[in-house]
Amino acid sequence: MKSYEDICREYYSRIYKYALRMTGQKESAEDITQETFLIAYQKGKIFLNHENQLGFLYTTAHNLIMEEYRKQKKQLLTDVEKMDLKSPDVFETLCNKYSNEVNLEQYFEKTLSVLTPFEQTLYEKYYQQKIPMVEIAKSLGKSNSSIKMNYMRLRNKLKSHIKELELDLF
Repeated sequence: MKSYEDICREYYSRIYKYALRMTGQKESAEDITQETFLIAYQKGKIFLNHENQLGFLYTTAHNLIMEEYRKQKKQLLTDVEKMDLKSPDVFETLCNKYSNEVNLEQYFEKTLSVLTPFEQTLYEKYYQQKIPMVEIAKSLGKSNSSIKMNYMRLRNKLKSHIKELELDLF
């Protein structure tokens, strides 16, 4: 039977590379690898007598990575819920800054043309019809958090597109 130290030497780099590939972040990969081996150490003889120690380590690392993803997703949703999405939208900014300098219809059409039909519907309901997000969520059968996330992505997409048009709005 191999000692815990021998197992660490043999498998540490493989687990680290797996965690790095899955997370894409050096620090996260290091933390997950260390925690994986800590869990194995805490399991003691259960781990040392396990018939597939490498499989145990991969499964443990995978579970830790998934736990980290869930935490990040939950944090992102919390951040989105705290966002003030009632601030002036991209087109209001465009109108205010370039009221006499640009052909607004031209930019408006170009910008809306990059949106998917679903995004155009969202834009129309919230910004043009002034329907509250809660009601939009209900009408589309989605959660309020999901709709807020969709609006955050929509705003970011519009901002990116306007930057591509080389308008200095942001």
